[in-house]
Amino acid sequence: MTYPILILQMQRMGDLILSFPLFFWLSKTYPKNPLWVVAEQMFFESLMPLSPNVAFFPVTALNRLKGLRFEMVVNLSHRPEAAALAPFVKTDAWIGKRAAANNATFIEGRWQLYRSSLTLNNRHNLFHWADLNALDIVSHKLMASTIWNTPRQADDAAPKIGLFLGASEDEKRPLPQFWANLAKELLNKGARPVFLGGPNDRHIGNEAARLAGMPALNLTGRFTIPELVVFMRELNLFVTPDTGPMHLAAWMDIPTLNLSMGPVNPWETGPYQPGHHVIQAAMSCTGCWRCSRERHACKDTFTARSVAALLRRISTLNNHAPTSMRGLRIARTDRNGGLYFLDFHDKNPLRHALGNFWRHFFAFHLGYDGAPCLGTLDSLQNAYGTLFHTAPELVSAMRKGVRKLAAEFQSQVIRRRCLLSESSWAAYPPLLRPLTGYMHPFLQNANYSAESRIAILKLLELLASLVCDHLSPRTMAFHK
Repeated sequence: MTYPILILQMQRMGDLILSFPLFFWLSKTYPKNPLWVVAEQMFFESLMPLSPNVAFFPVTALNRLKGLRFEMVVNLSHRPEAAALAPFVKTDAWIGKRAAANNATFIEGRWQLYRSSLTLNNRHNLFHWADLNALDIVSHKLMASTIWNTPRQADDAAPKIGLFLGASEDEKRPLPQFWANLAKELLNKGARPVFLGGPNDRHIGNEAARLAGMPALNLTGRFTIPELVVFMRELNLFVTPDTGPMHLAAWMDIPTLNLSMGPVNPWETGPYQPGHHVIQAAMSCTGCWRCSRERHACKDTFTARSVAALLRRISTLNNHAPTSMRGLRIARTDRNGGLYFLDFHDKNPLRHALGNFWRHFFAFHLGYDGAPCLGTLDSLQNAYGTLFHTAPELVSAMRKGVRKLAAEFQSQVIRRRCLLSESSWAAYPPLLRPLTGYMHPFLQNANYSAESRIAILKLLELLASLVCDHLSPRTMAFHK
């Protein structure tokens, strides 16, 4: 008998759209199994015409699923009621957070466990949420071989540009004065800008329109999501902070410019399809999980003139971005090793090399086999070599930190059998936190079993072998 596959995605609109690739891959992998998705009705009803072929159920249907059998359950939601469903359904494969009969919670899936370690600790993460949704479940080669549509191009001398003003948090969006200035800059260059936003963004749109002296441009709060979809089909460009409509535009092949500001990481939530653009402040703190400053300095680097100039260069007329702009970094969304990649024109060499090293480290540890340039021991050694030649001082600091970490782990966890505290990972420098942040949930998820402690020792040995011994032949054989 063929059983359905159940996906629990009870988050916001953007999270649901970023699950569409998973729906597509599952339909290819399990063509005979129906795909059932539990999501917020206010979002899925509007997005059904754009979604891959799945059956949507509202969150209120959770109780009616109890007692049913599923081929697989994939929990992509952070909500406790999603994990609480686990003891009441029948399945041989559960991925994501689940509650046990004793109310303890566990995370199933190596990549999902890695994803959980990124909470407050995502500075050096270079894996996108859409990829992390799927890496435990579908063939990596299928993911790597999927060819997504690139943004459409339309020859229009006066491009129609949608400016989406809102975001889930104030620090993630520009101020009304910026939008007013940008609209005026675009009008002066012959473009046709229009303000867009949800019902909660009306006050931003009204203020931006007043400051620009152009009330006719303001359509914030005018459209339902289905109406917004219809309107967006006529746009030549879409400019937006990190929002659900940003993912909607990218999925619809509308050329999208993501103004990445505030506590967001475009490596995780940027436009997923290749060929779109991301712009962020050229500051060391960008891509944070939570801003600790009173003033969000990253927002000040975005000027209407620079963004208008960038839009002019990446418009459908020539589709080329400048290599650098004062105070800003520009990236084009792409693929590398079969996974999402941000191709920054003006890289921060040190930070990129460090992030790329950890990308290869976890791809090797967690097991990625979608492409030979990622997930192999050779590719990991190459990433370390790049880091060493880019920042030898940083590698020296990492070497000292690894020795200290290994000694403390053996002393506290192995010999004394102590448990790591919730904040122990933060006691180490940021360059080591991808590993220290991963160690705690890994051990906790396995109840500090002997096997889990040995696994962490192996990880520490691998890292020490890279940065201290350049991987001896014995260590290479051990990890193959």
